[in-house]
Amino acid sequence: MKNLLRDKDVTKYCVDTLKKLGADKSQVNYTHLIKKEMCVEGDKVSLLRTIHTDEVYLKAIKNNKEASLKINKINKTNLEEACKNVLALASSSPADLHKDIAAQDEARSFSHGPKEPNFDQMYLKLMNFKQVALRKYPKIILRDVILFHKYSKQFIQNSNGVDFEAGNGSYEMFTMFTAKDGKNTSSFNYDAITRMNLDGDFISWGQIDELLRQTQLQTVLRPVPENFVADVILTPLCLLDMLMYLGNELKDGKHITNTSLMKGKLNQLVLSKKFTLKALAVGDEFAEKCFVTPDGFRADNLTVFEKGVLKSNLLSQYGANKTSQGRAKNYGVNFLVESGEKSLGDMIKGIKKGILLQRFSGGMPAANGDFSGVAKNSFYIDNGEVSYPVNETMITGNIIDMFKNIENISSDFVNYGHSIMPWIQSSGLHISGK
Repeated sequence: MKNLLRDKDVTKYCVDTLKKLGADKSQVNYTHLIKKEMCVEGDKVSLLRTIHTDEVYLKAIKNNKEASLKINKINKTNLEEACKNVLALASSSPADLHKDIAAQDEARSFSHGPKEPNFDQMYLKLMNFKQVALRKYPKIILRDVILFHKYSKQFIQNSNGVDFEAGNGSYEMFTMFTAKDGKNTSSFNYDAITRMNLDGDFISWGQIDELLRQTQLQTVLRPVPENFVADVILTPLCLLDMLMYLGNELKDGKHITNTSLMKGKLNQLVLSKKFTLKALAVGDEFAEKCFVTPDGFRADNLTVFEKGVLKSNLLSQYGANKTSQGRAKNYGVNFLVESGEKSLGDMIKGIKKGILLQRFSGGMPAANGDFSGVAKNSFYIDNGEVSYPVNETMITGNIIDMFKNIENISSDFVNYGHSIMPWIQSSGLHISGK
């Protein structure tokens, strides 16, 4: 079909078209994703499918007015219409001198991970996981066990001459499960891990083994014995959620509106000296790499906090221009929190009473950083031991204070493929039950 475009022809055609239509500046990102998914039921494959998706992101600037638009059709007719539409949207947008596109850079092509899956190995690994998990944890009911391979190819071009290609291939395993003991059932629990290859048994990936064990214990829940202020141990998955809250204080939105709790604190000690956070966009430790930022710059690794000192915000080019600050080398991907010296077991032994917080269910923190939510799949710690699973338990605190009041960071850690997280013990959180 002559009207259909592929690969770099998509971005080139759109950049050229936008220039002909009168755009002063433009950027086009085109991503083609191939996802091959497998599920097994019993000893047979119950699902095997391939999904192809295309997404074209257009950004156009004319007379300092910017607009963006997404389209999932890559033929000339639809792309030309989309180019006309994005310029029409720009004409009705407010002018903003801070809008811009990436400066020209050396054309580069990046690649990471396997382009094609190994279906035989995928099947054997899935079957092995189901057999091992159900034999080891007989009360577990596996609701979903899904394994897929994905390969994405991204093309980025702009009217300044930026020309990048980036390919990423990886496997992701997702499982959701409950436990049943007589008439009692647990709530749902899950884990999702990304890997560059299929090495190792799935039960050893991420926290799967431990979460299966914990879920078997969660068919009967009890409230905490009293309301108290105590230490909470954030598990790696919960820590990652809390980092999303903390990261929001470093991004465009809050800095542009002058509401960031980190405003004006670059190179100052703002959190615990035990806390170091890195965003390793192109780190070899991760299953996927982010070679190019969404606004067209080559991405690189950066340190966000170093021993509690804020070393970098996570600002895009627009956020940096708008606030007269520096643009970040990446905007918060592949987070790694540096491990500490104490084992998780020793951390637990040192807590008289507290909570092992596996999941946190709550809304975004308030403007001052205060948050409140429910502990999910979590346990009460009593006299240095994990005692029992809790229900109807509220956790209240402040996102900045929580990272200031770090007592310990574990030497143990989990590599999820998209993040590397230890366990963190923080003091001064409010625990309340029914």
